[in-house]
Amino acid sequence: MIINQKIKLKIKTPEEFLNLAREFKKQKKILVQCDGVFDLVHPGHIDCFWQAKAKGDVLYVVLVANRFVQKGPGRPLFDQDLRAMWVAAIEEVDFVVINNDYGPYQLIKKIQPSILVKGVDYKINPTEGFLLDKALIESYGGKVEFVKELTHSSDIIKKIYKAFQ
Repeated sequence: MIINQKIKLKIKTPEEFLNLAREFKKQKKILVQCDGVFDLVHPGHIDCFWQAKAKGDVLYVVLVANRFVQKGPGRPLFDQDLRAMWVAAIEEVDFVVINNDYGPYQLIKKIQPSILVKGVDYKINPTEGFLLDKALIESYGGKVEFVKELTHSSDIIKKIYKAFQ
């Protein structure tokens, strides 16, 4: 598989991005984090990234590693390297970090983004993990902002499945 060099440079290990984040903070840049599986990148994700990027200077997306995806049987549909490449190809995304942990808590703790952007579903039905992430971010003065999502990958996958039954 041939990967565009510009896209490849946007994909970082957690350690690589932590070093970059330190530099960005010295420059007083506002770091914005989105996180998720991004199993099937769609217009809803792109819109979310546009909204997130408007909230700060550096948008980085934390991608759930394959072994931690809990979306049901056969998921993720695409492996983490391919998902990272797709997300990195989106212009508004500055960096993609593949998270080799159960959730983003440890990365948030190390990077300390100014803003965590989540879909409005997390405001309505927060998960236990999200509540821990939110408390951590607020503990150092960061904030969580919610965006309205156009659609979800799971809904699209179900729609496609139905169409071919």
